[in-house]
Amino acid sequence: MGFFADTTGGNDRAPIEDFSGPPEGEGELAGRVTDADTGGPLAGVEIAARGPDTGSPAERLAATTDADGRYVLPLPPGTYPAITYDRAGYGRAAERVTIAGSVRATRDVALRRNWAALDGGATVIETNDDGGAAFNCGAAASFDRDPNSGWSAARPGGPGYPADLTGQPPRVTLALPRPVDVDSFELLPDAVCGDDLSAALTGFRIEISSDGERFVTAREGELSRAETGRVSRLAPRGDATRVSYVRLTMLSPRDPEGRSGRDFIDLAELAVLGRASRG
Repeated sequence: MGFFADTTGGNDRAPIEDFSGPPEGEGELAGRVTDADTGGPLAGVEIAARGPDTGSPAERLAATTDADGRYVLPLPPGTYPAITYDRAGYGRAAERVTIAGSVRATRDVALRRNWAALDGGATVIETNDDGGAAFNCGAAASFDRDPNSGWSAARPGGPGYPADLTGQPPRVTLALPRPVDVDSFELLPDAVCGDDLSAALTGFRIEISSDGERFVTAREGELSRAETGRVSRLAPRGDATRVSYVRLTMLSPRDPEGRSGRDFIDLAELAVLGRASRG
């Protein structure tokens, strides 16, 4: 592998190919990271250069934003396919950056809060299908901000449906870390946990609640085949202010006659976007 080659692990679906040797010299990348909804600075964002073969993990090219959201990342000259920006509870960003010689390049980035992220304070409080949890395929895996993992639930009526489940469509209820005025949901339907694309989520229902008792449907429908493996952003229908709980029900897979779709319904990620409610 060359200097700029990289992979995030065995589940990485987009490894970076490269055959070049180490470059000479050193430049730097600097900028500021802010919250896309509030405009305020984000401290503690980890910025890392995917690709450079610099030896042990401790030697990887990385920086962290200060209290004002600013960072400086020393980088040898070259084109970096993915400079990543990551902070718990926020959507990740990746930027392609070219460092030309010993100069400073600048890049400002805005990250959106994902209120469904477990590492940001959200909590799974109920699910009727968590059989895959021991293999990181339970409901919580759809809220870990990792598109390479997800929830693989049993499809009611499938030939391998477990006898100990209820026969109802798989659902999960999430408590958000605080009330949110939701402006959109993001669904990433994809095959996970060794399944093929026939298991990718198609039919779904998203419900919301302010008290955890009375739920109303915010969005319901079917995702198209073209949306498999892609993030679909869906605006709620109706009032979605002061939302404290979100419930997802997975109604159908892409192909219930497929090898994996006969038995499973899969979702890689669900994100909840918006601003913290006032008061």
